[in-house]
Amino acid sequence: MRQKAKVRILLTLLFCCQLQNGCKVGPDYAKPSTPYLEQSWVDAAHPRLNGEPIDLCNWWESFGDPVLVALIHDAACENLQIKEAGKRILEARALRNVAAGNLYPQQQSLDASLTDNRISGNVANFVVVPGFFETDRTFNNWQTGFGIAWELDFWGRFRRTVEAADAQVDQSIAGLNAVRVLVLSEVAKNYIELRSLEARIAIANKNVAIQQRLCDLSQARLEEGAGNKLDVHQSASRLANVESILPGLEILRRQASHRLCVLLGRTPADLENVLGSTGQIPNPPQSVAAGIPSDLLRRRPDVHVAERELATQSAKIGISEAEFYPHISLVGQIGLQSQDMSRLFQTDSLIGAVGPGVRWNLLNYGRIKNKWIADKEAFVRLTYSYHGSVLKAYQEVEDSQVAYLRGFDRVAAIERTVHESSEAARIGYDTFIEGGIDFGRVLILQSDLVRAEDELLAARSDVALSLVKLFLSLGGGWTPNECQNVQMASHPMVRH
Repeated sequence: MRQKAKVRILLTLLFCCQLQNGCKVGPDYAKPSTPYLEQSWVDAAHPRLNGEPIDLCNWWESFGDPVLVALIHDAACENLQIKEAGKRILEARALRNVAAGNLYPQQQSLDASLTDNRISGNVANFVVVPGFFETDRTFNNWQTGFGIAWELDFWGRFRRTVEAADAQVDQSIAGLNAVRVLVLSEVAKNYIELRSLEARIAIANKNVAIQQRLCDLSQARLEEGAGNKLDVHQSASRLANVESILPGLEILRRQASHRLCVLLGRTPADLENVLGSTGQIPNPPQSVAAGIPSDLLRRRPDVHVAERELATQSAKIGISEAEFYPHISLVGQIGLQSQDMSRLFQTDSLIGAVGPGVRWNLLNYGRIKNKWIADKEAFVRLTYSYHGSVLKAYQEVEDSQVAYLRGFDRVAAIERTVHESSEAARIGYDTFIEGGIDFGRVLILQSDLVRAEDELLAARSDVALSLVKLFLSLGGGWTPNECQNVQMASHPMVRH
């Protein structure tokens, strides 16, 4: 009999293992197609898009600015948002392992107990004949055993859960890449803005010096009897107006410095002592290689996030559909039981039980069906969201490309304006000294020159920023293998 029991238990276990690898209900996920992506960009024939390919993983090196490169590397290591996103990956991986654990017996327990029992003498079938037949009314019960409860994954509910968890791990990795791409581009943007403001401050200081010289000249001419009070007041007003620009530019420069500090994981401070005040806007390359539109599906982290979210939702449909079918379980227990501790480990003390169980949610008042419908509709909704993410990425690349390509033309035109305005201001000043024109004309010519120089700085800054946006829209700033082994600080602290 014992041999037959062992055989039945073995056959039951083998049968359950087969059930564990049963079918998987629900749809098998496939990436959505994107037939609307063109084979090339709108400006693919432009000469500036025919340059040597630029490494998108380290796009900041194309500016040839070592300070920018150093800032990018510091931000990649110290930025708190990047560290937070790295921890999300480790969290998602741990939760994935939790989901995988459900493929095995969900409950395992090792129990041991000792009970001291006493039977009542005032119950039925309890007979005592004093002096002849007396039953011991107290006894001990020693028991130990191991039990399991295993719900088999016959319909694939747990395997679909693992699929969803795998997709969420991928989603968290793509999320880290998205944060990295955004943070590093923000570092470059704020650095370019900082250098642009330094250049504007230098132009403003030069203009102050020019206006001070004109103011002194008008005062001297008045004292010599060759000028008038109108010229003096007009030049003094112009000087005060130019001087009022400097505090506003300094405010913007300090604020850009503070933003850089936060991106670097530091407390806000003035970085002038660290970065210097060169006023040199990073020089963008004259040409870039932007690849083809289909590269967006591979490079853009936000598109990866949307696609992995879609995969997660597809698995959830299978999880919901599995609830339509019965839950098949295996419950087993094996142990030892004896009244005497000395006989607990004898063969006759062996106890055990094993058997299947079925639980079927029948009267659920439509909850299971509506949950399944909701998951299907959510999948369709996320499909639209995915295609929207692709189209938005497509638009961002085209927008940044046209800004970068046409920006050089704008810079060239403004450079000609600065050259002509400079010549006009020089000639006007000489003519004024000779008495050929009035003082107001000189002020107008100087104002035109300053305005043109400021516009030139803004145009050069815009070209550099448009290239940063182009690299951002192309998903540059991460490498495919850098997230395979995420090692982030357990307790990130703000550096001081």
